[in-house]
Amino acid sequence: MRKIFLFNLMIGPFSLLFGQEYRPLETFNKDTISYLKYNFIERKDVYIGKELKVVIEDYEIFPFNFSTRRTPLSAPDSKGQSFIYGISLWYHGKRDKHPNGRLYIKFKEPYIDAEEFRKMGPDPDDDRAWALKIGDVIVVDLELKISTI
Repeated sequence: MRKIFLFNLMIGPFSLLFGQEYRPLETFNKDTISYLKYNFIERKDVYIGKELKVVIEDYEIFPFNFSTRRTPLSAPDSKGQSFIYGISLWYHGKRDKHPNGRLYIKFKEPYIDAEEFRKMGPDPDDDRAWALKIGDVIVVDLELKISTI
């Protein structure tokens, strides 16, 4: 009995690490919220401290939609500038049947100048390409907001 206890004590931490592998969207049986919760919230430590492009490469929901999270122009020390401190990746579920999910991703400072970001953009109809333009920023937090229409 004692040997079994010691074995479990030694193996326990490893099972936690191996249990946190990325799972593709198709393994969630069309449950997009569970996909987001498991891969990006329960496993957020995989992404924190990494570049944004790592999150984007794993994100399988299409069409790919994103919006920037900006500081207001009236923020202290803004000098009339607005900065992008994060983005949100979002999708719309089927009306009245599935909730909407929005994955908020916060960046490490220094934040991106919003005007500079606007100038660097590729085709504004390709949200994934826009997001990858800032793919080297460092992720400091991920949060999931769920809503219904």
